[in-house]
Amino acid sequence: MERFRRFITVDRLVPGLVGTLFGILLNVISSMITDHPTIILILVSAVAVGGIVMYFLTPVKRITTVLGSPVALRSSAEYPRYARKGLIAVIPRYIPPAAQKAVPEQERVDYRRAAADGKWELFEMEGSNFAPIIKSIAVHKSKLKHCWLISTGGRDGSTAYVEILVRYLRENKIVDEAVQFHYGTEFQILINKDDTEVVEKTHRMVDDIFGQAAKLGLTENDVITDITSGPRAIPLGMTLACLDDARDLEHMGTHYKEGLATGEPLPMIFHFAVKQNEVK
Repeated sequence: MERFRRFITVDRLVPGLVGTLFGILLNVISSMITDHPTIILILVSAVAVGGIVMYFLTPVKRITTVLGSPVALRSSAEYPRYARKGLIAVIPRYIPPAAQKAVPEQERVDYRRAAADGKWELFEMEGSNFAPIIKSIAVHKSKLKHCWLISTGGRDGSTAYVEILVRYLRENKIVDEAVQFHYGTEFQILINKDDTEVVEKTHRMVDDIFGQAAKLGLTENDVITDITSGPRAIPLGMTLACLDDARDLEHMGTHYKEGLATGEPLPMIFHFAVKQNEVK
Protein backbone atom coordinates (compact mmCIF):
# COMPACT_ATOMS: atom_id res chain seq x y z
CA MET A 1 0.00 0.00 0.00
CA GLU A 2 2.85 2.39 0.82
CA ARG A 3 4.49 1.78 -2.55
CA PHE A 4 1.09 2.23 -4.27
CA ARG A 5 0.57 5.63 -2.62
CA ARG A 6 4.07 6.73 -3.61
CA PHE A 7 3.46 5.53 -7.18
CA ILE A 8 0.17 7.42 -7.62
CA THR A 9 1.51 10.95 -8.00
CA VAL A 10 0.34 13.96 -10.01
CA ASP A 11 3.24 13.47 -12.43
CA ARG A 12 1.92 10.00 -13.26
CA LEU A 13 -1.82 10.69 -13.08
CA VAL A 14 -1.87 13.68 -15.47
CA PRO A 15 -0.24 11.90 -18.46
CA GLY A 16 -2.45 8.88 -17.85
CA LEU A 17 -5.59 11.03 -17.78
CA VAL A 18 -4.52 12.92 -20.90
CA GLY A 19 -3.87 9.64 -22.70
CA THR A 20 -7.31 8.31 -21.75
CA LEU A 21 -9.07 11.47 -22.94
CA PHE A 22 -7.06 11.42 -26.16
CA GLY A 23 -8.17 7.83 -26.76
CA ILE A 24 -11.81 8.82 -26.27
CA LEU A 25 -11.32 11.76 -28.64
CA LEU A 26 -9.90 9.47 -31.32
CA ASN A 27 -12.94 7.20 -31.04
CA VAL A 28 -15.24 10.16 -31.51
CA ILE A 29 -13.15 11.39 -34.42
CA SER A 30 -13.21 8.00 -36.13
CA SER A 31 -17.02 8.02 -36.06
CA MET A 32 -17.22 11.59 -37.44
CA ILE A 33 -14.43 11.53 -39.98
CA THR A 34 -16.59 10.29 -42.85
CA ASP A 35 -19.02 13.19 -42.43
CA HIS A 36 -16.62 16.10 -41.83
CA PRO A 37 -13.14 15.17 -43.13
CA THR A 38 -11.73 18.72 -43.39
CA ILE A 39 -12.77 19.84 -39.91
CA ILE A 40 -11.55 16.60 -38.39
CA LEU A 41 -8.17 16.94 -40.11
CA ILE A 42 -7.76 20.43 -38.64
CA LEU A 43 -8.69 19.22 -35.13
CA VAL A 44 -6.31 16.26 -35.30
CA SER A 45 -3.49 18.51 -36.47
CA ALA A 46 -4.18 20.96 -33.61
CA VAL A 47 -4.15 18.18 -31.04
CA ALA A 48 -0.89 16.79 -32.43
CA VAL A 49 0.78 20.20 -32.38
CA GLY A 50 -0.49 20.82 -28.85
CA GLY A 51 0.91 17.48 -27.71
CA ILE A 52 4.32 18.25 -29.17
CA VAL A 53 4.39 21.67 -27.52
CA MET A 54 3.42 20.18 -24.11
CA TYR A 55 6.14 17.55 -24.45
CA PHE A 56 8.89 20.13 -24.93
CA LEU A 57 7.54 22.54 -22.31
CA THR A 58 7.11 19.91 -19.55
CA PRO A 59 10.22 19.99 -17.31
CA VAL A 60 12.26 16.79 -17.11
CA LYS A 61 12.54 15.45 -13.58
CA ARG A 62 15.25 13.28 -12.08
CA ILE A 63 14.60 11.06 -9.07
CA THR A 64 17.36 11.26 -6.44
CA THR A 65 17.89 9.60 -3.08
CA VAL A 66 18.94 11.87 -0.24
CA LEU A 67 20.51 10.59 2.97
CA GLY A 68 19.04 12.08 6.14
CA SER A 69 21.02 12.81 9.31
CA PRO A 70 22.05 9.55 11.04
CA VAL A 71 20.44 8.89 14.42
CA ALA A 72 22.95 7.63 17.00
CA LEU A 73 21.47 5.73 19.96
CA ARG A 74 23.90 6.67 22.71
CA SER A 75 21.77 5.36 25.56
CA SER A 76 19.75 2.15 25.97
CA ALA A 77 16.85 4.38 27.10
CA GLU A 78 16.53 5.43 23.43
CA TYR A 79 16.20 1.88 22.12
CA PRO A 80 12.40 1.45 22.55
CA ARG A 81 11.70 4.64 20.60
CA TYR A 82 13.54 3.37 17.52
CA ALA A 83 12.90 -0.37 17.90
CA ARG A 84 11.35 -2.21 14.94
CA LYS A 85 9.17 -5.28 14.64
CA GLY A 86 11.43 -6.83 12.02
CA LEU A 87 15.21 -7.03 11.58
CA ILE A 88 17.38 -8.31 8.73
CA ALA A 89 20.97 -9.05 9.73
CA VAL A 90 24.02 -10.99 8.55
CA ILE A 91 25.76 -13.65 10.63
CA PRO A 92 29.56 -13.39 10.32
CA ARG A 93 31.89 -16.36 10.53
CA TYR A 94 32.85 -16.68 14.20
CA ILE A 95 36.28 -15.28 15.02
CA PRO A 96 37.35 -15.82 18.66
CA PRO A 97 38.93 -13.03 20.71
CA ALA A 98 42.71 -12.67 20.65
CA ALA A 99 43.01 -14.32 24.08
CA GLN A 100 41.36 -17.49 22.78
CA LYS A 101 43.58 -17.49 19.69
CA ALA A 102 46.69 -17.34 21.88
CA VAL A 103 46.17 -20.71 23.62
CA PRO A 104 48.31 -23.68 22.50
CA GLU A 105 47.03 -25.36 19.37
CA GLN A 106 46.21 -28.63 21.14
CA GLU A 107 43.98 -26.72 23.57
CA ARG A 108 42.12 -24.68 20.99
CA VAL A 109 38.38 -25.20 20.60
CA ASP A 110 37.01 -26.48 17.30
CA TYR A 111 34.23 -23.88 17.16
CA ARG A 112 32.55 -25.34 14.11
CA ARG A 113 32.18 -28.67 15.89
CA ALA A 114 31.14 -26.93 19.12
CA ALA A 115 28.42 -25.08 17.19
CA ALA A 116 27.18 -28.34 15.67
CA ASP A 117 27.02 -29.84 19.20
CA GLY A 118 25.13 -26.81 20.54
CA LYS A 119 27.83 -25.89 23.06
CA TRP A 120 27.42 -22.12 23.03
CA GLU A 121 29.10 -21.87 26.45
CA LEU A 122 32.44 -22.56 24.72
CA PHE A 123 32.03 -19.35 22.73
CA GLU A 124 32.88 -15.93 24.06
CA MET A 125 29.97 -14.38 22.18
CA GLU A 126 30.02 -10.78 23.34
CA GLY A 127 33.81 -10.62 23.38
CA SER A 128 34.13 -11.74 19.77
CA ASN A 129 33.06 -10.44 16.35
CA PHE A 130 29.52 -11.55 17.28
CA ALA A 131 29.19 -8.58 19.65
CA PRO A 132 27.84 -6.14 16.99
CA ILE A 133 25.07 -8.44 15.76
CA ILE A 134 24.06 -9.30 19.34
CA LYS A 135 23.84 -5.58 20.08
CA SER A 136 21.88 -4.86 16.89
CA ILE A 137 19.27 -7.47 17.86
CA ALA A 138 19.13 -6.29 21.49
CA VAL A 139 18.31 -2.73 20.35
CA HIS A 140 14.94 -3.95 19.05
CA LYS A 141 13.99 -6.27 21.93
CA SER A 142 10.96 -4.21 23.02
CA LYS A 143 9.15 -4.63 19.66
CA LEU A 144 10.95 -7.38 17.74
CA LYS A 145 8.68 -10.08 16.29
CA HIS A 146 10.65 -11.40 13.32
CA CYS A 147 14.39 -11.63 12.68
CA TRP A 148 15.86 -12.75 9.36
CA LEU A 149 19.44 -14.04 9.63
CA ILE A 150 21.42 -14.12 6.39
CA SER A 151 24.49 -16.35 6.40
CA THR A 152 27.25 -17.43 4.01
CA GLY A 153 27.49 -21.01 2.81
CA GLY A 154 30.42 -23.27 2.09
CA ARG A 155 33.07 -24.93 4.24
CA ASP A 156 34.24 -21.65 5.78
CA GLY A 157 30.83 -19.97 5.77
CA SER A 158 28.84 -18.69 8.73
CA THR A 159 25.76 -20.92 8.39
CA ALA A 160 27.21 -23.33 10.96
CA TYR A 161 26.96 -20.64 13.65
CA VAL A 162 23.38 -19.46 13.11
CA GLU A 163 21.63 -21.91 15.43
CA ILE A 164 24.18 -21.48 18.21
CA LEU A 165 23.65 -17.72 18.08
CA VAL A 166 19.86 -18.09 18.18
CA ARG A 167 20.15 -20.41 21.18
CA TYR A 168 22.46 -17.95 22.93
CA LEU A 169 20.02 -15.07 22.31
CA ARG A 170 17.09 -17.05 23.69
CA GLU A 171 18.81 -18.59 26.72
CA ASN A 172 20.28 -15.23 27.75
CA LYS A 173 16.89 -13.52 27.22
CA ILE A 174 18.33 -11.02 24.76
CA VAL A 175 15.11 -11.56 22.78
CA ASP A 176 11.61 -12.47 23.89
CA GLU A 177 10.50 -16.08 23.53
CA ALA A 178 7.87 -15.10 20.96
CA VAL A 179 10.43 -13.78 18.44
CA GLN A 180 10.50 -15.84 15.25
CA PHE A 181 13.91 -16.34 13.63
CA HIS A 182 14.04 -17.00 9.90
CA TYR A 183 17.22 -18.69 8.64
CA GLY A 184 18.49 -21.67 6.69
CA THR A 185 19.34 -22.43 3.07
CA GLU A 186 16.69 -19.96 1.85
CA PHE A 187 18.70 -17.16 3.46
CA GLN A 188 22.15 -18.48 2.64
CA ILE A 189 24.48 -16.80 0.16
CA LEU A 190 27.08 -18.98 -1.53
CA ILE A 191 30.24 -17.06 -2.30
CA ASN A 192 31.78 -18.96 -5.23
CA LYS A 193 32.55 -16.38 -7.92
CA ASP A 194 33.04 -12.66 -7.39
CA ASP A 195 31.44 -9.70 -5.63
CA THR A 196 29.17 -8.76 -8.53
CA GLU A 197 27.25 -12.01 -8.07
CA VAL A 198 27.17 -11.60 -4.27
CA VAL A 199 25.79 -8.05 -4.50
CA GLU A 200 23.08 -9.18 -6.92
CA LYS A 201 22.10 -12.21 -4.81
CA THR A 202 21.96 -10.14 -1.65
CA HIS A 203 19.89 -7.39 -3.28
CA ARG A 204 17.37 -9.95 -4.52
CA MET A 205 17.27 -11.76 -1.16
CA VAL A 206 16.59 -8.58 0.82
CA ASP A 207 13.79 -7.65 -1.61
CA ASP A 208 12.29 -11.12 -1.12
CA ILE A 209 12.49 -10.75 2.67
CA PHE A 210 10.54 -7.49 2.53
CA GLY A 211 7.94 -9.39 0.51
CA GLN A 212 7.77 -12.07 3.22
CA ALA A 213 7.49 -9.39 5.89
CA ALA A 214 4.49 -7.88 4.09
CA LYS A 215 2.74 -11.27 4.16
CA LEU A 216 3.38 -11.37 7.92
CA GLY A 217 1.61 -8.05 8.34
CA LEU A 218 4.71 -5.85 8.59
CA THR A 219 5.11 -2.64 6.61
CA GLU A 220 8.47 -1.79 5.08
CA ASN A 221 9.04 0.78 7.80
CA ASP A 222 8.44 -1.91 10.45
CA VAL A 223 11.61 -3.68 9.23
CA ILE A 224 15.17 -2.40 9.51
CA THR A 225 18.24 -3.82 7.77
CA ASP A 226 21.52 -4.09 9.68
CA ILE A 227 24.58 -3.72 7.44
CA THR A 228 27.29 -4.19 10.08
CA SER A 229 28.53 -7.72 9.45
CA GLY A 230 29.41 -10.03 6.60
CA PRO A 231 31.77 -9.91 3.61
CA ARG A 232 31.75 -6.36 2.21
CA ALA A 233 29.70 -7.24 -0.90
CA ILE A 234 26.77 -8.37 1.27
CA PRO A 235 26.29 -5.06 3.15
CA LEU A 236 26.62 -3.31 -0.22
CA GLY A 237 23.83 -5.41 -1.72
CA MET A 238 21.68 -4.80 1.38
CA THR A 239 22.23 -1.04 1.13
CA LEU A 240 21.33 -0.93 -2.57
CA ALA A 241 18.10 -2.81 -1.78
CA CYS A 242 17.17 -0.15 0.77
CA LEU A 243 17.60 3.06 -1.23
CA ASP A 244 13.97 3.83 -0.52
CA ASP A 245 12.23 6.23 1.84
CA ALA A 246 10.46 3.33 3.58
CA ARG A 247 13.48 1.07 4.20
CA ASP A 248 15.85 2.19 6.94
CA LEU A 249 19.36 0.92 7.60
CA GLU A 250 21.13 0.19 10.87
CA HIS A 251 24.87 0.06 11.46
CA MET A 252 26.79 -0.69 14.62
CA GLY A 253 29.26 2.19 14.63
CA THR A 254 32.37 2.82 16.67
CA HIS A 255 33.46 5.31 19.31
CA TYR A 256 36.93 6.77 18.79
CA LYS A 257 39.47 8.29 21.13
CA GLU A 258 42.61 9.83 19.66
CA GLY A 259 41.97 7.91 16.45
CA LEU A 260 41.57 4.52 18.14
CA ALA A 261 38.35 2.50 18.45
CA THR A 262 37.06 2.33 22.00
CA GLY A 263 33.94 1.31 23.90
CA GLU A 264 30.93 -0.73 22.85
CA PRO A 265 29.28 -0.69 19.41
CA LEU A 266 27.20 2.44 18.75
CA PRO A 267 23.81 1.76 17.11
CA MET A 268 23.14 4.17 14.23
CA ILE A 269 20.02 4.42 12.07
CA PHE A 270 20.02 5.82 8.53
CA HIS A 271 16.98 7.05 6.62
CA PHE A 272 16.74 7.96 2.94
CA ALA A 273 14.36 10.39 1.27
CA VAL A 274 13.36 10.09 -2.38
CA LYS A 275 13.01 13.43 -4.20
CA GLN A 276 12.26 14.64 -7.69
CA ASN A 277 14.44 17.43 -9.05
CA GLU A 278 13.89 19.32 -12.29
CA VAL A 279 16.74 18.96 -14.76
CA LYS A 280 17.68 22.38 -16.12
